Amino acid sequence: MWTVKARRNAIGALGRQLRADGIEIVTLESTSDYWRIWFFVLEACGLVVQLVNAAQAKNLPGRPKTDKLDAQWLARLTEMGLLRASFVPPKAVRDLRDYTRARTRLVQERTRCWQRLEKLLEGALVKLSAVASKLTTISAQDMITAMIAGQRDPQVLAGLARGRMKARRDDLAEALDGMFDDHHGELAGLLLDQVAFLDTRIAALTARAAELTAAMPAA
Repeated sequence: MWTVKARRNAIGALGRQLRADGIEIVTLESTSDYWRIWFFVLEACGLVVQLVNAAQAKNLPGRPKTDKLDAQWLARLTEMGLLRASFVPPKAVRDLRDYTRARTRLVQERTRCWQRLEKLLEGALVKLSAVASKLTTISAQDMITAMIAGQRDPQVLAGLARGRMKARRDDLAEALDGMFDDHHGELAGLLLDQVAFLDTRIAALTARAAELTAAMPAA
């Protein structure tokens, strides 16, 4: 036994040594994200690597308590075929996941921006969200943009309604009669700019994910 640092070069040397020694399979215990560098580098060295849930080995009687004995124990269980490997997707799928997860986080951040905007309007006594189904509608965005530009007349703002919202013009005028001032407008503008920026990034990630998916023969 010897200690190997979690560095690419050191693990690469370990992988080459294991291959030279005729090792057929390597078992890694799943611990947070720390297993990733070991799995990916050893896999790149041409070894068969399996990731196992720590609970599997813990639930078996006779498990030792030290790290070195624990490693020997996992090797014995692997040799006897008593461990079930967890699914680790191939690199193409892992790359795709990175894009889709990044997109998910940006979508969540965009949602938080709309929530902050709604809270800002509530603080300005503008009850637009009580009449409009959501602030993301074109009508609601037109009204907010007009308020940012300096328009304060609730009747004029209500006249920006489109589609079915036109029938609720009187309700809109009452909801838009608040205390929205320039400082609210500046903050609302920053939030809408952030939403526009996130929209661009989300669209780019969506397109990239579609390209990667199309490039997978099995997709």
